[in-house]
Amino acid sequence: MVQRRWWGWQPQQIDWRSAAVLFVGTLFFGVSLVAAFASDLTARQADLRIWLPDMVGCVCFLVSGHLALLAARRTRRRSRHGDLGWWVVAVNQVGSVLFFLAGLAAFVRPATSAVVNLALVNWGTCAGAGCFVVAGVLQLRERPLTSRG
Repeated sequence: MVQRRWWGWQPQQIDWRSAAVLFVGTLFFGVSLVAAFASDLTARQADLRIWLPDMVGCVCFLVSGHLALLAARRTRRRSRHGDLGWWVVAVNQVGSVLFFLAGLAAFVRPATSAVVNLALVNWGTCAGAGCFVVAGVLQLRERPLTSRG
């Protein structure tokens, strides 16, 4: 049986780096969420306090997903399209792309104080969250790789 560790400093591991970047992105999303509760923000203030951290979080999610795809490709010996772990990572990455597109569309135009495309903000956020839910459900069925020593 393989001993599992819940924490370890392993920056040389690509999946560890993926998780670390994902964590940083989550922190930026938290900053964006807290800032969204502020009232009476100008368009510029909204872009700096809400949109910018949101976009940094989106980029972190994209980078994390890319690293996870690289890790999945390295660690999986079977065909990647038949591998549940690969699908979990791929569906998460699609969700990250949709969140990024929604984030771009959420930029508040200073001249009008309106977002670039509200429909894309709502659709992209909802569809991206749906991808994350699907990946989470798929992950419930995934079994970790074990090494025999």
